[in-house]
Amino acid sequence: MTTTVNVNQLAAMDPKSLLDVAAMTAIFNVSARTITRWSQQGDLPSPAKLGGRKFWFSGKVLAHIEQRLVKSEQDAARRLSAVNRAQTP
Repeated sequence: MTTTVNVNQLAAMDPKSLLDVAAMTAIFNVSARTITRWSQQGDLPSPAKLGGRKFWFSGKVLAHIEQRLVKSEQDAARRLSAVNRAQTP
């Protein structure tokens, strides 16, 4: 797996493609330590370990990103609704 994977390339991959830590750091533009921490905190899907290395299924990572985007949109709509209610006399 190349380390120049971006989200658009991730969407075009077979969902069973394996992503290593280097690919994950490229996708999220963060350090390997951050990827590990996010995985431990549940902010990313859990990786599979093969031969002492961590791998993520591209389909699970993409689904996770989509879920986070939907939640973010819902949270923004709730905030906007709350602001609108507060401004209504």
